[in-house]
Amino acid sequence: MKPDNQDQKIRQLFLKLNRKRMLYASAAGIVVTLIHIIDFFYKLVEPGTEKYIWQVGIILSHVVLLTVFVFMGVFVTITRKSVLESPGVHWTIFYLTQFIILYTGVGLTVIDQLVINTVTPFIILSFAIAILFLMHPFRAVLLFLTAFLLLYFALPITQNDPDVLHSLRVNALSIAAISILLSIMFWRTNKTKYRQSLVIEDQKRELEQANADLQEQARELLDINETKDKFFSIIAHDLKSPFNAVMGFSDLLAENVKNKNFEGIEKYVSNIQKSSYLAMDLLNNLMDWARSQTGRMAFEPEKLRLLPVVNESVSYWDDAAHAKSITIAKEIPESASVYADKQMLNSILHNLISNAIKFTPRGGKVSIKSDSLHDETKISVTDTGMGIDKQMLADLFNIDKNTGRQGTEGEPSTGLGLYICKEFAERHNGRIWVESREGKGSAFFVSLPA
Repeated sequence: MKPDNQDQKIRQLFLKLNRKRMLYASAAGIVVTLIHIIDFFYKLVEPGTEKYIWQVGIILSHVVLLTVFVFMGVFVTITRKSVLESPGVHWTIFYLTQFIILYTGVGLTVIDQLVINTVTPFIILSFAIAILFLMHPFRAVLLFLTAFLLLYFALPITQNDPDVLHSLRVNALSIAAISILLSIMFWRTNKTKYRQSLVIEDQKRELEQANADLQEQARELLDINETKDKFFSIIAHDLKSPFNAVMGFSDLLAENVKNKNFEGIEKYVSNIQKSSYLAMDLLNNLMDWARSQTGRMAFEPEKLRLLPVVNESVSYWDDAAHAKSITIAKEIPESASVYADKQMLNSILHNLISNAIKFTPRGGKVSIKSDSLHDETKISVTDTGMGIDKQMLADLFNIDKNTGRQGTEGEPSTGLGLYICKEFAERHNGRIWVESREGKGSAFFVSLPA
């Protein structure tokens, strides 16, 4: 916490403590002053005597104190805590009530000179204010010195003996000095205590935040490790199938060539080609994911014309689409642009087009479109394929769920490509989603900054 903010917080804590003490002091003050008023009222002597004047003065002074204590209690009770955010009014009321209380003590001391040579009321109220309430040193000096000066010049009104007057003034000065010292001592002691408390609170919050950050990092590492284990287990399992096919058909091909039996060679070569494409597809996804997770895949977004990037991805899958007599239609305006990392965008398009071909039956159609929406570009890859059921839709982009299934001609799929598409889209502050009905085809949408 900055020093200025810390001092402001300390003043609020001081004011909160003073409000509480004002409430307690007002309760005790009301009781004491009422007792004094009632006691002096029932002991009133005949009017016209000096004692009568003294008693009436005492009663009136206590009435003033009673009014101040009642005001203090009511003010603290009815004011809402939210006002503490702007404490100027509260501090003003606080200092004003202290001045009135102490000045009333001065008046009581002056009145007491009619019957007794003492500064007892000034002593009691000065020490009570200094000990009970926390005041800024400057204001404490101002309060007690002005009260002393008022008493210094008011005492001769009722005290005519020079020696007694001198003694009372010396005593009053000593009381004012002690009250100032007490007030300064309590202010500084409490300020140091609150400052240390705030520092400890700040350190505690920092430690709690650091602990929360560590726990969050631990959870993230655990998630990453679980994802990694899941990812590699899927890759290890699914790579076996295409490589087994490649090795099996390669052995058959080699044996037939050796025996000069060329029947079925085209079929063997076709199967080897399909398995090789699948293995390469899995390896590409594995490499992309590994580079993105280890930070080795540079994220270098730039403004790209969308059509050339789409053409590049489509050309990669032309043979697979031709083999299934699938038409690939592109509706990408020449002016369409996107702000993206080219390698990641290629990976997204590569996976979406691959899936569309894989799950579309022979003679079907795959459409690739783009729309410009304010500050983003929406790319869609739509197929006329087998669609996705509701259960699988809910888990489609979650690597922890098994969403792999065979294509329309038995092509295997792991669902990893869509997980990578999601990661890369979110890396761009974009998103990916799907709309599909079982048996009616699917439409995958990706929104990226324009």
